[in-house]
Amino acid sequence: MSEIDIHKSKYASSIWKYAGLDVAGDGQGRSRKKEHLVETEYTDKDGKTKKKMGISFNPFLKTKLVGVLGSSFLRAGVKDNPYRAIYDNYKFRLENNPDHAEKTKGHRHNMAIRYMVKMFIIDLYKVWRMVEGLEVYPPYHEAKLGLKHGGASA
Repeated sequence: MSEIDIHKSKYASSIWKYAGLDVAGDGQGRSRKKEHLVETEYTDKDGKTKKKMGISFNPFLKTKLVGVLGSSFLRAGVKDNPYRAIYDNYKFRLENNPDHAEKTKGHRHNMAIRYMVKMFIIDLYKVWRMVEGLEVYPPYHEAKLGLKHGGASA
């Protein structure tokens, strides 16, 4: 969590983007694929401005959130663990959605972990911004689509 600056994160989705949990232009989760790289400018050792292709997220943070935190939520079990329930429900939705039938079991597992971590970040964002005395903005799916996290439509 030390990698996140809550003062720079106006929305929960700002944290998602910084952590590489957002969706790239091709509709897939952000990765190191060639089509997900972005052009950035930098100054070389001679002081010349150059451009390079690179990732647009913090890979250390993504690894810790998805690989460490996500798997910790799964190991914690079901009792008194709302994030395990989020994982199980989302994975069930993926397994029963014809659009994801061709995906492997491991791919659906990774998708469910990513979703679970994103829901955790929404909760973390809300509490952290409130504690810091900063304005808390509702996530996109609540503000624009009228959907509630973990519930039915408003």
